[in-house]
Amino acid sequence: MKFLSLFIFSIYSFCSFAAYDPCKYFSFNSCDNGSSINSSIGSSQPSSSRSFSSPSSLGSVEGFGVEGIVWSGLDLSIVSGNGRVGGGASSSNTDDTFFGNSSKEEYYSYVDRKVALQSYDFEKYTFGAGLSLLSKKSSKLFSLNIGAVSKYISSSGNFHFGGALSASLGPLNFAYSKYKDEGIDIDSGRGVSTPIVFIVDSYSVGLSLGIFNIDYTVFDNRTNYTDKIEIFSSSLVYKKTTFSFGVRIENGPLPEVNLGEGVINTQEEEKKNQFLAFQYNFRNDLSAGLLHNYFLSDELSIIATYFF
Repeated sequence: MKFLSLFIFSIYSFCSFAAYDPCKYFSFNSCDNGSSINSSIGSSQPSSSRSFSSPSSLGSVEGFGVEGIVWSGLDLSIVSGNGRVGGGASSSNTDDTFFGNSSKEEYYSYVDRKVALQSYDFEKYTFGAGLSLLSKKSSKLFSLNIGAVSKYISSSGNFHFGGALSASLGPLNFAYSKYKDEGIDIDSGRGVSTPIVFIVDSYSVGLSLGIFNIDYTVFDNRTNYTDKIEIFSSSLVYKKTTFSFGVRIENGPLPEVNLGEGVINTQEEEKKNQFLAFQYNFRNDLSAGLLHNYFLSDELSIIATYFF
């Protein structure tokens, strides 16, 4: 009898937690804003790049949005949707950025780039689309999205494709995507660019409570060597301000390089990076802020997002 009572109480507690809606208890800038990227998948990540690693989330986009990140150049992304069907395109190659996959490049080119404090400029364009099969607007509890992603590689003229799935249960969210990608073989040799094609499995789990959000994201590359990235990220919302923090752990064949110095530490099995961000919502449709170490070069960049 005690076990049955405990079981019933556990089910009731879980359902109550799953139905949690922070907008009922807190006044967030995003609560009345339909023109935004899905606030569940990767909600702790400040950049819309999450929409292209988990393109199924584009099915929840409402409105037309533009995001720009400025450091050594301009990385531009656009998204658009009606809350059920959405799509987007990005000129930003998110590889070797804090929330992106690892770069696939020739060994010495990577070292030279890190010494020169340059971002990874492999020309790759990403296109994504998402469809909301079941939204929280109708179910109040559960959402389910599917999506597709395509990557265009300028140097080879190749298109690569993949699919994605995401779901949320109350404040809990899950996402998985699998796609083909292309880069440069690490063993190409200095001045040589030998292309490689590989499969990427990416998945994430998260908790979105409105005022506080956490996510765990993984990129697992099917190459001839170990190449896996784990990203732990969190965000805290206070009135119109959002603070973000993250830790990135990369296990792969490329070495640890002391930025700007050229000292290579080949003994390190892991490359660890930290991330900080500050963003301010001027209006429900306009935000801007500063990102530290987004391009993994200990740099400070500017981010701005506007929804029409």
